[in-house]
Amino acid sequence: MVLMFISEKVAVRSAGQPSVTIGFTSKGKEGSWTFFSSFTLAILFVCQATVFCFALFRLVQIIAHQRRIESRGTPSSSIGGTGWITVAMKLGAIEALVGFAGGSFGVAITRRIMRLISRAFLVVGMVKGYVVF
Repeated sequence: MVLMFISEKVAVRSAGQPSVTIGFTSKGKEGSWTFFSSFTLAILFVCQATVFCFALFRLVQIIAHQRRIESRGTPSSSIGGTGWITVAMKLGAIEALVGFAGGSFGVAITRRIMRLISRAFLVVGMVKGYVVF
């Protein structure tokens, strides 16, 4: 069975016992798989970094608007969950960058923990609400 350049086959060892081997059918296909994995990770990073930039821009707008209101002497509202959302997007972008480090267990668990924290921040931001002028 071949699935995206990876195949499995039953090989017989020297002791006569069959074993299942999983791997790439050729070095060229392994290179293609690595390229597409890295390309997908790069697209994910660009998307998350773009969303972070928009969220940061919105956060700066809200803070500037609040300062204008406070300078007039009227009380202002809080920034709501916008700060949480901005931090969540930043952690998501960093998590995608960590993916380029390699495939060891430490990298995998670090990415999953960062993804968990990022999603938790995103949930807190959504619960607190998005600020609209």
